[in-house]
Amino acid sequence: MEELNKYFYSLDSELKKELKSLSQEIFEYSKFGTQIFEWTIESCHEEYHLPLTLSIRNYVELLASTAALFENSLIIQSKIFMRTMLESCFYVKYIFNEENQNNERKIKEKCMLYLIWHIHNEISLGKKFDINNTNNDHKKDIEDIKKDVFVNISIINNLTDNSKEILHWEQILENPLYKPYEQIYLNSNKKEKKNWFSLASGPENIAKLAKRTNLYGLYESVYKECSSQVHGANLMKNGVVTDTNGNSKISKLFSPSGAPFFSYIILSISILFFNLYIENLLSHKKGDFQNWLSRIKPNYDFISNGQTDFNIDWC
Repeated sequence: MEELNKYFYSLDSELKKELKSLSQEIFEYSKFGTQIFEWTIESCHEEYHLPLTLSIRNYVELLASTAALFENSLIIQSKIFMRTMLESCFYVKYIFNEENQNNERKIKEKCMLYLIWHIHNEISLGKKFDINNTNNDHKKDIEDIKKDVFVNISIINNLTDNSKEILHWEQILENPLYKPYEQIYLNSNKKEKKNWFSLASGPENIAKLAKRTNLYGLYESVYKECSSQVHGANLMKNGVVTDTNGNSKISKLFSPSGAPFFSYIILSISILFFNLYIENLLSHKKGDFQNWLSRIKPNYDFISNGQTDFNIDWC
């Protein structure tokens, strides 16, 4: 095993200490995010609030997971979580878009359309692997799955009767609370149904969503960079380095390269995300939020090292 150590980045005590410090700072943000999650549960009792409650819950878990990656010098891999965190920012800001401030009806509509979209996805998935499905496309999918040499054929041979689960979801759509939004979904074309935010004449893709929410700078500078890591489409960028002689070589595993900069981005978008909840859903908690900002600002300034890529209102 020792002979494999040459492939690992050697972390001295100072580097380990720095990574631990950055990890702890990110985890501190996740702890405050947990507080926002609790406030959201306490303040938001309507069914349409569910997507907003689950969004902050998911964000908190992503932050905590990112902290663990930083402590273990998995900096580049944190981009996978960063991308999802950015998507959460785009989604929630779209729900709380400036044009909808103080317009509960539009906020409710977007949240309910998300729920409708999710239910239809569940129904489609249930039907896809339902033993009662006689659709030709379904049969073709099953035949293609059988060609997969890795998947145990028993998965296909043991298709279940999903009719009860499908009926459960369909009955929810019949609920008077859901009915008006179900009609919007049914009146939408196939392209609009691809993304929940595209329904009701919404933006057709994530890039246009970023533009609609005035976060296109984040999309171009951070989201696209993270996407290449998610899809494994840019292996050369982080996997190959140039040595002192100008020769290319495979980079070592677990490199801490870029840790301060990426942590700076993560902390910045977290402040943006938390502020969306405070401004639009939890205005009675503004004092608590400002007190937290005052506490974290010194460490944030130290990590940012004078960089001013993001406009943050610290007052």
